[in-house]
Amino acid sequence: MLSLAAKHRVKVEAEQHVCTASPPTDTRLNHLYRVSLYQLKADHKRLQSIKSQTRRREVKREILTQYRDYLDGVLVAGITNSSGQDSVLVWCTLWAADVGDIPQALDLLKHGMTAPDGFSRSLADISTEEISKTVLAATPADYAAEMERLWQMVKERDMSDIITARLCKAYGLAIANTDPHQAHTLLQQAQTLHPHIGVKSHLKRLSAGKPVETTAITAKRYDMPTRAAALTVHPHIPKASVAQSERTP
Repeated sequence: MLSLAAKHRVKVEAEQHVCTASPPTDTRLNHLYRVSLYQLKADHKRLQSIKSQTRRREVKREILTQYRDYLDGVLVAGITNSSGQDSVLVWCTLWAADVGDIPQALDLLKHGMTAPDGFSRSLADISTEEISKTVLAATPADYAAEMERLWQMVKERDMSDIITARLCKAYGLAIANTDPHQAHTLLQQAQTLHPHIGVKSHLKRLSAGKPVETTAITAKRYDMPTRAAALTVHPHIPKASVAQSERTP
């Protein structure tokens, strides 16, 4: 662990380095970046030794704090990928998105870095999907501002239909009761891209001018098959009826 004085020096050096030159790259490492990169390698090794996904996320939350001062210095300077690739920034973006730290993930994503070697999807695609999942697993209305930021950042990107559908659903539910017209457009787009995304009930309520309940339980329920969804509210549904309803498109 770094001392308080060392942490302050990390932040100041990060700001000075990025403002006067390019961000650290694998070929031009300054002392600050070498320290962070060394820590990054150690953290990768630590994460690889953990089998539990739940425990991995806990550890990611913990280790993200170790890069806070370096990231603060980089963010203050405001770099872009035209200046070079920053491995520390990239992995912190992925980890922040994975653990549900949406504000930090968005702050880092805006710098336009690319995904690490070996990833078939872009950094923006991965982050968009993880952030959308986090919002849909919570109360979407609580993340309206964050979803607006994400939408503005990625709306012109060529992403897979399922990722775009999830994004539209998460953003649509987030603003369903504050901007129902735009919410309807977004949810309709989600429905078109992925017919089983689970927005039909929301669309019906919006079309009827009724408020949309955007809690974690409703978002989860609409994404489930009929019988599984019914179990979240405990009614009894005859098996024959369930089977028939699940076959209905």
